[in-house]
Amino acid sequence: MLIRHLPEVQGRVQAAQRIQWPEIPGAFYTTVIALDISPEKSPLDFGLTYVRDQAGEATLTTQVIGLNLGRSFSLFRNISLRIGGASQFNQRNLDTTKLVHAYMVDTASGNGTSHSDLESDEVRFLSYNAGFLINSNTFLLAFGMKYK
Repeated sequence: MLIRHLPEVQGRVQAAQRIQWPEIPGAFYTTVIALDISPEKSPLDFGLTYVRDQAGEATLTTQVIGLNLGRSFSLFRNISLRIGGASQFNQRNLDTTKLVHAYMVDTASGNGTSHSDLESDEVRFLSYNAGFLINSNTFLLAFGMKYK
């Protein structure tokens, strides 16, 4: 019987949720889930990211799905270089039916209706990020850029 040795994989899973102002209607909800994988024999580290953000009773919703790649190098005895890049698919949706415009507010009572004659707007786009980090025991130098 042939038993193959599977390469060791190190990784981590992260999850976070933020609820801002939960006592008021239209609280802000943000959910983040991330997975990082560092295969034993691979020169690259991989990551997946998912972010969902809802603002104001889901009037504005943002979703991001990303793939990350990174690599570390030892430059000198105490100095290391880390380079990385990411590609993300972004989707933003504005539900205009939940907006209240000034002309919809009754000035006598202060009440408004949330019906809009505007169409809901959805935007989808790709974004790319790259950067590097040089660090030692005495200093840290980092640079990052994003193209949308």
